[in-house]
Amino acid sequence: MFEIKNKNLVSLLGNKAIKKQNFKIFDFFVIKFLLELSNKIFKDPEFKKYPDIISYAFWIREGNLYNIKKNYNIKNDLYIGRGLVFHVVPSNVPTNFVYSLTFGLLSGNSNIIKLPEKKFIQIDLILNLIKKILKKRNFKSLRESMMILRYDKKLHEITKFISLNSDVRIVWGGDKTVSEIKKFPTKPTAIDINFPDKYSLCIINTNDLKINFKKLVNNFYNDTFLYDQNACSSPHLVLWYGKKTYEFKKIFWNELSKIVKLKYDFPQINNLEKLEKRIFDQSSLKKNIKIYDVNKILMIATFSKLIQNIDTFRGKWGYFYEHDLKKLSEINKICNSKFQTLTFFSNKKSDLYKFLKKNYFSGISRIVPVGNALEMNLNWDGNDIIRILSKKIQKDLNDKIK
Repeated sequence: MFEIKNKNLVSLLGNKAIKKQNFKIFDFFVIKFLLELSNKIFKDPEFKKYPDIISYAFWIREGNLYNIKKNYNIKNDLYIGRGLVFHVVPSNVPTNFVYSLTFGLLSGNSNIIKLPEKKFIQIDLILNLIKKILKKRNFKSLRESMMILRYDKKLHEITKFISLNSDVRIVWGGDKTVSEIKKFPTKPTAIDINFPDKYSLCIINTNDLKINFKKLVNNFYNDTFLYDQNACSSPHLVLWYGKKTYEFKKIFWNELSKIVKLKYDFPQINNLEKLEKRIFDQSSLKKNIKIYDVNKILMIATFSKLIQNIDTFRGKWGYFYEHDLKKLSEINKICNSKFQTLTFFSNKKSDLYKFLKKNYFSGISRIVPVGNALEMNLNWDGNDIIRILSKKIQKDLNDKIK
């Protein structure tokens, strides 16, 4: 039993102690737990207020979990978890903690989750439901191998102690967070998986005006505004490609402004932050940028030409960057290791679709349709999570003793 003795630690699950256990990947009782969690979320009307929680429940639904397991094609091979995984989750995406926990569970590990100090109603709702489910006798081993806690990040002695006793650390957050956690030593055999700052973009084919703009724009809204453009996979930059760019953009941004006005709960206190960003962009980019307001929330900054450090220009609270592409090859010039997700809108016969299918982008690890930016999977930032968090046990019992 691994116990953390510190009075400044708030234990929300696990009572400051955890039993380090290794399970088989996609173990039956783990699948059963996740399915019960999914079903109870769908049945409780309280959760319907939070689309991010519903998205998680949809991801761990029965059909998807069994498809994921089937795709790993493990057959008779034995894969078990590496042991104890320490998860440090970000403060800008409320449901991130449960996705990270799911990674650890499906890969057969015991898990310690450090929640963000910032509190979210989504975290409380999910955590309370998890507690209720884990009270059942058949989830005893799962309950004993899970700890969810909250403490001030300045309490370095706690992070150091957990790091030294963990087999894997998963760190989500900014570059600063990753660098800080890296300072704490781990066992020689321990593995680190880091998800630092990432930059994402969107490219839209504008050749066809006879489309369902409301559907396209609503998908884009879900990719961006659900987390105030904070998610690493939410696009900051929109690239337009085609012959009818002016008409397409005008309809697109106007439709988005309607949805934003109707659905987005914009915190007025952040107007000052947007104004500061606007002033900075205008002073630093000068003639290379033009900024205009679509409505009181939606603000668009147009690049006349793309720049090399474009990943440092990030939108928030309804502030977006855009550029009209003359050649698709322009994308290759800006991509670097800071890039993550490219969302796109195009038909399968277009030049854009053929370009995306054919080209290799050194900095991009995901290419998905508009509307799928936030869709989680077990290959994230180019990491095959299950393979990394587990180990294959080799058994060779057929040879005769010589």
